[in-house]
Order: sequence, then structure tokens, then C-alpha cells
Amino acid sequence: MRAPRLGMDEGYNLTLGSPQATLRAASVWGAVRGLETFSRLLQMNGQHSIRGGDGMVIVDTPRFPWRGLMLDPARHFIDVSVINSTIDAMAQNKLNALHLHLTDGESFSVNTEKWPTFPNLSVKGAYSPALSYSKADLEAV
Repeated sequence: MRAPRLGMDEGYNLTLGSPQATLRAASVWGAVRGLETFSRLLQMNGQHSIRGGDGMVIVDTPRFPWRGLMLDPARHFIDVSVINSTIDAMAQNKLNALHLHLTDGESFSVNTEKWPTFPNLSVKGAYSPALSYSKADLEAV
């Protein structure tokens, strides 16, 4: 699946009927946004009913093309598992941009031990060598 891009149509039309629902979207990301809305409407009360019920129509499109969040692990180290949990929460709330502020005058939190030009930048520039992100950490994000 291709990543969303600026100008992509993320709108969708969700029609709830009984016993089925119909989702229409011009792009895969519109469908993803519609499925997220649909998942919020399900009530797991033993009957698997849908809040709002039969005949509800939802027509939705994002108001802004970029909807995001900035995390600042340069100043306040954040564990990779917490960053990934934040990304999951962003997806549930239809946010599509994450800005990681990894370096600053106070800290250089990207591990540079394998960089031939600046091998000690993260060792001396991070708050602690343990408080820097390895290549594997960044790939996991």
C-alpha cells in the first residue's frame, strides 16, 4: 500500500444498513479512514450492534491535508515502544504525519558510532549512550 501523499483524496461515504454496510472511497486511504470510523461505531455488547443504527450515512473528508503530531525525543528520550504506541493512536485518530525531533543543541539522540566522519557524535552528544536510537530502533518506528 502506498503512503498517503499531499492532495490525495482521503474522503469516504459510509452507509449503514441492515444487515450490511457500504463503504465507498476514491483511494485506499479513504477506505482506511472509513474503516476506522466504522470500527468506532461497533458496540461489542453481545449483539454486535452498530451505534446509530440502520440508515445512518456518514460523508467525511479531512479538513486539512496534514494532520499530525510532533514528538521531541531529542530533549526528552522516548522509548521505541512508546513511539510505536503513539503511532497506533495516531492511526486510530486519522492523523497522517509524525515529526520526530531527534537532534538539538542539547542532545543528538541518533546513534552515529558507524558513521566514519562523526563516530562519537551520539556518544558525546546524547544525554547518555543508552539514550540514543540505533538504526534498528529507527527502522522499527
